[in-house]
Amino acid sequence: MGGHTVRYIRARNPQGSKTINDYLKICNLSPISAKDIKDDEMFVQMYLPPVSNDFMMSPLMRAAAIDWMTGMQVLFDTDVTALHIATLLLDSYTWLNRKIKPRDYLKIAVVSLISAIKMTKEGVVLPDIIAGVHEFSKQLFTINEIGKALKKFESEFAHEGFKKLIPHYFLLHCLQVMPDFERNMWKKFVALCLYLLDLGALNIGLVSYSARVKCAGVVCCVREVFRKFCDCSYEEKHDPRIRCLYHRMLPMSFEMQEVLQLRYNDQVRSVAQIYKKMLVQAKKISQSPIPAYTKNCSEPFMAAYNKFKSDAYFGIARADMLPCLDEE
Repeated sequence: MGGHTVRYIRARNPQGSKTINDYLKICNLSPISAKDIKDDEMFVQMYLPPVSNDFMMSPLMRAAAIDWMTGMQVLFDTDVTALHIATLLLDSYTWLNRKIKPRDYLKIAVVSLISAIKMTKEGVVLPDIIAGVHEFSKQLFTINEIGKALKKFESEFAHEGFKKLIPHYFLLHCLQVMPDFERNMWKKFVALCLYLLDLGALNIGLVSYSARVKCAGVVCCVREVFRKFCDCSYEEKHDPRIRCLYHRMLPMSFEMQEVLQLRYNDQVRSVAQIYKKMLVQAKKISQSPIPAYTKNCSEPFMAAYNKFKSDAYFGIARADMLPCLDEE
């Protein structure tokens, strides 16, 4: 952040694959409750599209702020969910505060991130986090200013309930009923889901959808990608005796629909296509030496790309790791 703009930072590569392993070792989850679903659906009903004259933020500023938060999430080595809780806090705050000015918007982005880190990381040394955010926001806000804004934000707005309003909460349940891939493919599946969720956080077009629908859309998109890993012949693909996990993979299995209590409908298909389009766009970054940030591209992908091209996420963002993706 510098002045009223948000500048890119180069996120350092995360160390190890703890994040992926954490998703794979989860078991015996309590079922998604009716309250979870109701809370998720009621939350997005608060959404107000940024089309009226009283809304001062552009999709570009929002995307750039979230790109910055992505870099901060990696820099502070926090749980991947911190970014998405912070994004949810930032978005929902602006739904209620339509006339927020650019500088105040950036301040809310800062305190949203700090609040989310506190919710997801044990042993947080708050002064260190505030000092780090102060440094990497180009000192746009003083440490005292950040501290006061954080205290007010947490007392009036942020709460632990936001942890169940992100797609990752529902993704954990989906993974319990997925096919029995080889472990290495399992890890790539999870990595690609997490990459798509990070890309999707940048897209204002996904804000109006519930976390459950976004989770379903991501999983459907990744399953479509994984179908392309099939190397069966034409004859084998049409032979009912062949038990290939890949080409027989449906976009959304019956078990997934049951666990999410959600059918494979037009809404899920639409969201899956949004994620697929973003993946196609992001893949082009890996084929360009200097990814452009232009007025015609409102989703900056750099922090997410730098994060997921690392070995910790199996380099899943790199072009050579993904099959041919056809834009529709």
